Amino acid sequence: MNAPASITVTPVLVADLSVEGERMPVYVHVIDHPDARVLVDTGMTELHRRWPTWIPASGR
Repeated sequence: MNAPASITVTPVLVADLSVEGERMPVYVHVIDHPDARVLVDTGMTELHRRWPTWIPASGR
């Protein structure tokens, strides 16, 4: 019997945004599976309090 294939999820820091002196890290995640490697960008899950209200949701 073969051992089950392992699947790993690795966060990768791709950028640092600086807004008024506050650091906002930007991550993507790489999912390694025996059949494929998938890059996942979930987008922003929370907007900074200074995010301009005039930018439409599609621009986020």
